[in-house]
Amino acid sequence: MKNRSSKIITIVLAIVVVLIVGAYLIYKSVGPKVLAFTIEQPSLIATGKKLSNVEVWAIQNNEGKEVAVKLGAMELQEADANGNQTWTMEVPEKPSAEVTKLVARGYASSFRVGTLELPAATPADLNAEVWPSKSVEGITGGIKSITGKKMEFGMDVPVGGMLNVTLADNVKITDSRGRPAAVSLLKPRTRIAIIGEFTDDIEFMATAIEILAK
Repeated sequence: MKNRSSKIITIVLAIVVVLIVGAYLIYKSVGPKVLAFTIEQPSLIATGKKLSNVEVWAIQNNEGKEVAVKLGAMELQEADANGNQTWTMEVPEKPSAEVTKLVARGYASSFRVGTLELPAATPADLNAEVWPSKSVEGITGGIKSITGKKMEFGMDVPVGGMLNVTLADNVKITDSRGRPAAVSLLKPRTRIAIIGEFTDDIEFMATAIEILAK
């Protein structure tokens, strides 16, 4: 009798386990999840299913330890009747430390249900793809200070703060009429337009400077 009862209990437990595993597999197949994480400048894009919110996190190397920093929350752009969604976020400002991974974390209510990493062969490739070098012409602002060939240029730059402008050896300085102008005219609060390219997020190599107002 005891053996029969033990067998029945074993069978019942096996059925319960099968049902639980089956329910879990069904939930995983139709439940909330992050399906893809990509970039199309100037936006980060995540596709998912039945998510309540999606966050973008940067993984940074801090003295040999991985540190996760939240960069922001994505906005829901599209959703269909089956729960398929598209989430987007404008590429955020680049963190001060190098980013080794960029991930999208999907949530259902307060529970994290999935994490996907933005594909990249190396951290350098990731940073170059997400925060590429920028070329800008004709940006304007006020000079804060000049030290030799280095200027601090007061304007909002891609990561905020001050833009450091270095004059190239062959830099051309002209006034608003195109006439050659003296370097002495480049002083604080002088309005200028500069032409060149970024060497990184806040460094700009000028190849031409036009004085807009004296």
